[in-house]
Amino acid sequence: MAKRNKKTDKHQSRLNHRQMEITGTFYRKSNGKNSFAPDEGEEKAVFIAERNSAHAMNKDRVRIALYAKRQDFSAEGKVIEILERANDTFVGTLEVTKRYAFLVTENRTLANDIFIPRDKLKGGKTGDKAVVKVVEW
Repeated sequence: MAKRNKKTDKHQSRLNHRQMEITGTFYRKSNGKNSFAPDEGEEKAVFIAERNSAHAMNKDRVRIALYAKRQDFSAEGKVIEILERANDTFVGTLEVTKRYAFLVTENRTLANDIFIPRDKLKGGKTGDKAVVKVVEW
C-alpha cells in the first residue's frame, strides 16, 4: 500500500506523489457535500468536495486519491478517474438559444446542464420536456 498524504501545516494537506488510491461508488448531493463509498473491505465513507468531483455523477464508479486525514475530520478525497458512468440518459426541460441548446435536468444532483447541438434538437423548443442520451463526455 502506498504512503498516505503528507501534512503541510496544521489545517492543510497535499497529495503524495505515491498517493493511496481506492475504487468505489460516487454519490452526488445537491448541497455539494458529495460522498464516496469504497468497495467492500476498503475504508469508510469519504467526503468529496464539489471542486474535487471531476464532474462525476451520482452512482458513477470512480477511483479516488485520499488526502491525509486531519484530526477530528472525516476522510476526504479527490476523484482522479471515472471508471464507469451510471447513467447516460437524462430527462429534463429544453432551453434553446440562437446558437445552442441545453437540457436542465429534473434531478438537481447533476452538476451541469447538458449541452445539445442545435442540429440534434429534432424540433424541440424551449420549455419542452425531453429525454437525452449523452454520447460524448
